[in-house]
Amino acid sequence: MIKKITSIVIILFLISCKGQEKNKIIDSKKGTFSKKEACINNSNEIYIGKVFFEGDELNDYEWIKSDKIKNVDSLSYSIYQNKQTKYYIISIEKNLKNEDVEKFKIIDTLNIKNCVSSDLKIKENILTSKIEVNVFCKSKIVKTWGFKSVNVNESQIPSNWLGNYHMNINEESKDWREIKSISVSITKDSIVYEAAGYQLFERYLLKIKKNNNAINLSFDKIINGSQNAVLEKTKDFGEILYDGKNYNWICPYIDISFMNGKKNKYVLKKNNF
Repeated sequence: MIKKITSIVIILFLISCKGQEKNKIIDSKKGTFSKKEACINNSNEIYIGKVFFEGDELNDYEWIKSDKIKNVDSLSYSIYQNKQTKYYIISIEKNLKNEDVEKFKIIDTLNIKNCVSSDLKIKENILTSKIEVNVFCKSKIVKTWGFKSVNVNESQIPSNWLGNYHMNINEESKDWREIKSISVSITKDSIVYEAAGYQLFERYLLKIKKNNNAINLSFDKIINGSQNAVLEKTKDFGEILYDGKNYNWICPYIDISFMNGKKNKYVLKKNNF
């Protein structure tokens, strides 16, 4: 009788392992675990296909953080830590429509061993037609997810606006440290603002509204750089207007950042892709 019970337990364990083979565990010291070892370390609380509500409690895992994946419809990621092993698990979650409490479905997971909290980073990379979500441990990429961007598309931006717009501020200054290079790159998938100069590098994703011969821009998220005092004052990147000859830019953010708040009209040079 004991042998039969033992056999049943082993069979159930093997079935459970088979269902978890896709959930790889990354070990920062020795690479990916074997499927057998991954099964032993997996929890049945966080798994692909699980549907849950915001606020649901976990027994084996502690929630660390969650964040939306920008420019990707209804997707977010969460980081959890196993209370016993201290391993981390990252889940990609789809927001399901629900009127009362937010409802989610886990569509992928990644388990990570031997990576302390300070070494575990998640960064988003804006590409031409997609968003990459990169997981770093000790400055090394251990996982990359790719998702199609829904920030902007060809139906939202007319093709005549696509291109790279640029200008220099204080271009004639005798002090090279005062010269700033500013650009706005508009593709069918994204709009990226970039400022470079002495002790300066800003790269932001912008949002757009078009209005006949003009487009209005506003701050969306930081790609490179950090939150600064100007962004706390304004997220208005103004309007680019085409008058039939020149592309003129009225930009409150630029005025405050580099012109001591003085309002200006900037003439942009355009390069087509």
